Amino acid sequence: MRRFLLLLLMLPATTAAKAQTFQNYPLNPVNGGFNGSPTGLAQPTDQVLINRLEGGVPRTGSLPLADFASAQDIQSLGDRFARWNAFVQRDLSRLSEGVALSNALTIMPPNPGDRYSVTFSGAAFNSNGAGSVSLAYRLTDQSMAFAGYARSRTQNVVKGGVTFSFH
Repeated sequence: MRRFLLLLLMLPATTAAKAQTFQNYPLNPVNGGFNGSPTGLAQPTDQVLINRLEGGVPRTGSLPLADFASAQDIQSLGDRFARWNAFVQRDLSRLSEGVALSNALTIMPPNPGDRYSVTFSGAAFNSNGAGSVSLAYRLTDQSMAFAGYARSRTQNVVKGGVTFSFH
C-alpha cells in the first residue's frame, strides 16, 4: 500500500515537468520567474531565457521575445493588467467603505419615558471612515419609528423602519 501511495505522489511531479515545455524548450523556472526575474515580474528585455535539452543535458539559452509575442501584444497585456488592478483596488475600497458604513449606522431607542433619541456615530475599516446620524421616535410604549443616514467618502446609506414590541 505504501508503494502505491508513493507512486501516486510521484505521478503529478513527472507530468508537471512535461507540461512546462514550449515545443522542445522548457521554460526557465531556475531564476525565480519570467525572464529570470527573481520577483516573477516581466523585465524589459528582447530575449526570453530558456532551458533546452541537448543530448539529455540541460543548457541555458535565450530566444528572441518576438518568437513568443510582439512588443505590442506585451504592452497590451500590461495595459489590461493595469486596468484590472485599478478595478480591483476600486472595488476593495468600496467594500471597505461599505463595512465602515454598516458599522457606523447605529439606531439607539429612546430611554424609558423619553419620546425621541438622536444618535451620532462613526466607524472606520481599512482606513475608510464613515459617520452617521439617526433619529428614533417612540410612537407608543409598544412601537417605535426610526431613520438613519450614514456617509463615507464616496457612498451613502439610508435606513428606516418601524419596530413593535409585545408583552
